[in-house]
Parts: sequence; structure tokens; C-alpha cells
Amino acid sequence: MITIEELEWARKTLGLSEEATQIQIQKAFRELSKQNHPDRGGSPEKMSEINKAYKIIIDYISGYKYSLTEKELRRQNPESRWYETMRNDPIWGPGK
Repeated sequence: MITIEELEWARKTLGLSEEATQIQIQKAFRELSKQNHPDRGGSPEKMSEINKAYKIIIDYISGYKYSLTEKELRRQNPESRWYETMRNDPIWGPGK
């Protein structure tokens, strides 16, 4: 289990805001990897920290994957099912 302290450390290590998107996370990781890679004169310790921080964040967000299938959306939002069923109804439809 990832602690809040670990997550904060990882976020700060990668220089991310609290609202960072997955694309921003990947971009920050790639940029830091290029700058700090041992093959380019960077420190192996710093690269290890960057890799660890990235793994912590990716492990954390992977637990929040969700499905956007129609079935799942209807389960999460039952009102949308009612709307889909009644939207063309002459009595309950739009503007009635």
C-alpha cells in the first residue's frame, strides 16, 4: 500500500502538480530521465529516485482505472438510462 508521504515525495521528485494528468506524468518522467540518465552523465542515484517515484505514481493511479462502456456509464448514472428511454416519448420527452 502506498502512503501519502510516498506519493507526495514521488510527486515532488518528478516536479508534478497535484492535478497532473497521466500525459504530464509521462512527459515529466521522460524529460527527467533524459537529463539524469547515467549514459548522459547523470547520477545513477538520481535516476534510481526518478524511476522509483514514477513507479509509485503509476502503481497508485493504476488502481483507479475505470471502464467507459455504455453499460458501466449507465450503472454509474441511472438517470442517463431514464433519459435514453424517455427522450423521444411524446409525454415525457424534451420540452414537455
